[in-house]
Amino acid sequence: MDTKLKLIYNAVVLKQRELSLTVTHSLKYFYTASSGVPNFPEYVSVGLVDEVQMFYCDSITNIAVPKQDWMKEGTADDPQYWKRETEICMSKQTLNTPLHQFLKCKNVLLLFLYSLNQIL
Repeated sequence: MDTKLKLIYNAVVLKQRELSLTVTHSLKYFYTASSGVPNFPEYVSVGLVDEVQMFYCDSITNIAVPKQDWMKEGTADDPQYWKRETEICMSKQTLNTPLHQFLKCKNVLLLFLYSLNQIL
């Protein structure tokens, strides 16, 4: 590589190191409450990062489970993480709100979405 080309290459490499790259990620939670729907849990909670499902919990299994290897690996250093997520999932199904009372009386399916976009 000649000297001039080497200088240009080094300048480009240095400039790339100076630039900070920004990436936008999305975090979404879907909460589904139902009543009277055959073969379907009364409560389902699903979490997604960048449109990829990362966890799942429902009122039949009552266990929050990771759905991606990177989620398992990312929580491996906190052995209580999935126990806490399961408790959160179970607590959301047992809320005694007017909405829950309404669901008990009707054949209804409701979907709630919580979404957050974060630039890193």
